[in-house]
Amino acid sequence: MKFIKQNILKFFRVTVILLFLLSCLGYVFFRLGRGDLQLGPLTKPLVIFATFPTKVKQVLTSNEISGIPPTYVKKDSLFVEFNNLTYDLYGLNAYWNIDLKRWDVALFNFKNDAILHRWFVEKEGLDFTNTIMQFQNSRLFNSLLAEDKSLITSNNLTANLMKLDSNSNVIWRNQERIFHHSLNFDTEKNIWACTSDFPNKTMKRSSGIKNLNGKAISFEENYITKIDGKTGKLLFNKGVSEILIENNYKNFVYGFSNPRIDPDDDPIHLNDIEPVLEDSKYWKKGDVFLSMRHRSLVMLYRPSTNKILRLIYGPFINQHDVDIISGEEISIFNNNYMVDGEEGTTKEFDGEIDALTSSEIVIYNFRDSTFRTHLNQYFVEEEIKTYSQGLHKILSNGDVYVEAENFGKLYLLNEKGIIMRKGLKTPKEGYFHRPNWIRIFEELNF
Repeated sequence: MKFIKQNILKFFRVTVILLFLLSCLGYVFFRLGRGDLQLGPLTKPLVIFATFPTKVKQVLTSNEISGIPPTYVKKDSLFVEFNNLTYDLYGLNAYWNIDLKRWDVALFNFKNDAILHRWFVEKEGLDFTNTIMQFQNSRLFNSLLAEDKSLITSNNLTANLMKLDSNSNVIWRNQERIFHHSLNFDTEKNIWACTSDFPNKTMKRSSGIKNLNGKAISFEENYITKIDGKTGKLLFNKGVSEILIENNYKNFVYGFSNPRIDPDDDPIHLNDIEPVLEDSKYWKKGDVFLSMRHRSLVMLYRPSTNKILRLIYGPFINQHDVDIISGEEISIFNNNYMVDGEEGTTKEFDGEIDALTSSEIVIYNFRDSTFRTHLNQYFVEEEIKTYSQGLHKILSNGDVYVEAENFGKLYLLNEKGIIMRKGLKTPKEGYFHRPNWIRIFEELNF
C-alpha cells in the first residue's frame, strides 16, 4: 500500500510540474504570437513551431490540394452580378488555362464579354531559377498592348519580361531583372517596370545593401526600370531607396521607429510607375509618379535630374495605382488597409476595427495640396475593398472602373450608382478568376 501511495504522489508531482511547464510554454507562445515578447534568434523558430498546426491546416484546406488553381477565388454568395453597360469598354486580362497549362491573355468587351483577340504564354524559354514562384502562380500582371497587336507582359516576381507578336510568337525577352507589379508605356513607347535584384543565397527575396551612418543594413530594394519597347534592352535602372536617400529623405527608408530591418524586410514595396505623358505647370514629360505601398507614399520624380519634385502622403494607406487625371490632379487607389502582426490581422485605417469596410479613390490637387474622396458613398454601400493590389480608372465620360482584386470583383460606377458588378467566370462552379490588373481601353486603335 505504501508503494502505491508513493507512486501516486510521484505521478501527481510529475503531472503538476509538467502542467506548470506546459503553462509557461503556452504563455511564452501566447506572448510571442501577440508580438510583445522577443527572444532574440529563438523568436522566429519558436513562432514557426507554435504555428505549425495552423500551417498544416492551411495546406490541407488549400485550393491546390483540392485541384483549384491559385488564381481562382471563391465567389461571394451574396454578390449579385449585373451589367447595365450601354457602350463598348474593353479590357485586357490574363487567365490561367487549366487544360493547356499555360497563360492566356484576352482582349474582351465588358459590355457583352465578346473576345476580340487572344495571346498565350507557355513555359518553354522562361526562367524560374531565381524565384520561389512557379509558372502556374506567377501571374501576368498589367499587360501592355501596342497598335500592331503586339503584347508586352511579364510573369510576376520572376525574370521574365517579353514581347509577343499578334500570333504569340516571342519578339524579345528581358531576363536581367525580377519584374513585378505594373507596366506602363512612356511617350516613346518605352516601358517603365517595377523591378528587383536577383535574390542572393541567404535571402528568400532580392536585397539591397545601404549604408546608414557607417553601418551596412540589408533589405529588399525596389527599382524603377526603363526598357526599350522595340528591343527589350535595359535603358535606365535606379533604386527607390537610393532616390530617397540622395534627395535627403532617408527617413522614408529607415525611419518610422522600426525596431530593426531584417534581411527579408521590404520597406518600400514599389507597386506602380505612372509616366507623365504631357507637360503641365507641375510636371513635365519624362517625369514619373511612384507608388510606395509600405510607406503609404506617392512620389513625383524626375529621372533626368534625379530630383524628387514632390512627396505626397496623407489620408491614404497601403495604396496602389496612381493615375494622372488632369494637369493638376492625380487619383490614387487607397486600399485603406493596415497589417497588425505577422499573420496579417486586418484593420481599417480610420476606425481601427477588425475588418476592412471599404477601399477608396483619393484625388490629390497639386495647386492647393488638398485631398478628396471620389464616389465614396458607393464604396461604403457596396463594401468595395481589396487588402492588396486593386486598381481604378476614371473614364473620359466620368464613369469609374474599379478592380477589387482580392475578391475577384469588378465594378463600373458613376455619380448615379453602380453600372456594372461582375466577376470573371472560371470552369469551376462557384469561383471567379482573380483579375490580373486589367488594362482598360475606351477605344481601340486597330
